[in-house]
Amino acid sequence: MKEDRPTIKTINFSAEMSAEEHFQNNVIRSIIKMKHELILAHYRNYLIVRKIQFSDLKEEAKLDYIKNSVKRDASLKSELNGFIIGHFTLEEYNLYTTLHSKLNRRISNIIIERLSTHLEILSQ
Repeated sequence: MKEDRPTIKTINFSAEMSAEEHFQNNVIRSIIKMKHELILAHYRNYLIVRKIQFSDLKEEAKLDYIKNSVKRDASLKSELNGFIIGHFTLEEYNLYTTLHSKLNRRISNIIIERLSTHLEILSQ
């Protein structure tokens, strides 16, 4: 699985990075990049199932809706985390279990950032 992940070349790794930051930049970001289209499709389906007229919202309301839904909807958050966690190696998963609450927050924030930069796709 690990060999299928894209490499993210814009990240500078340094000795000052915390374990969470290193894991985020080395593992989480590449998995989210790899699963980008699936995450967008899943969120679009989430909007359809909940009958949210996303295209009718103003940009600020769209951004707020994305942030609130990813952070507060436990089911959605769990599904999105599952997309990412399911691609961990056993070694990565073992590290994840020691830092899961911090890493889950980082996963949510990166997904929010990704969704927020693709409003036009989500509005279709």
